Amino acid sequence: MKALRDFARKLSADFVLDADLIVEKAGRYFLLSRKLQGFIRRDFYYAGTYLGKVKNARFFPSFNLLAMLARGKANKISVETSQDMYEAVVSELKSRRYDIVLAVAAVSDWTPKKKYEYKVPTRTQAELTVKFKATPKIIDAVKKVSPDTFLVAFRAEYGLSDEDLIQSAYERLKKAKSDLIVANDIGRKEVGFRYDTNEVFIVDTDKKVVHVPVTTKRKVAKRLFDVIVDKIKQAR
Repeated sequence: MKALRDFARKLSADFVLDADLIVEKAGRYFLLSRKLQGFIRRDFYYAGTYLGKVKNARFFPSFNLLAMLARGKANKISVETSQDMYEAVVSELKSRRYDIVLAVAAVSDWTPKKKYEYKVPTRTQAELTVKFKATPKIIDAVKKVSPDTFLVAFRAEYGLSDEDLIQSAYERLKKAKSDLIVANDIGRKEVGFRYDTNEVFIVDTDKKVVHVPVTTKRKVAKRLFDVIVDKIKQAR
């Protein structure tokens, strides 16, 4: 239990799991189901949700635990505009150390130059021209503000070959000075926002590529974190 609580404290997250339902077996932690608690013995730990393990005096969390803690995370920041998000990210990076930033948000590239705080009536004008200006690139600010943060960028393209997709991603990686970039082509079958599956190419600063064929997004995320952990270990 101490390992779980200490890990949650490092993330400044509330530990809301019921201690009576947590089982430890050989350094591995499992969360039993309350509904099943009365029907199974506590040594049937494999019937529960895997939370993580302690190895060499370090705790390694599972994705299940990270998701649980994220839902109750204290410093959730809500924003409405791309400018709000830019300012929030920069402020957070200046205020504390972040080991990893995953820039997954698909922020709009454009915003109206002029904003109306009122309804524009058609009786006063028959036409309305809206001019746009480029929004600030949040990802380009990360390394400027926090050079030691491991930055993971994302790039969605449409209708490109594997080679062109990788090249486009690599050029974006260099511009943002990110450590990794995850690219996908949303024009492909079973890839993109409307599917529960994805296919990605993970590109590093040496243009080495890890290809993750079409699979569930959960498995894509796990493979990405495996690559991130390996890169951080290599840099130490």
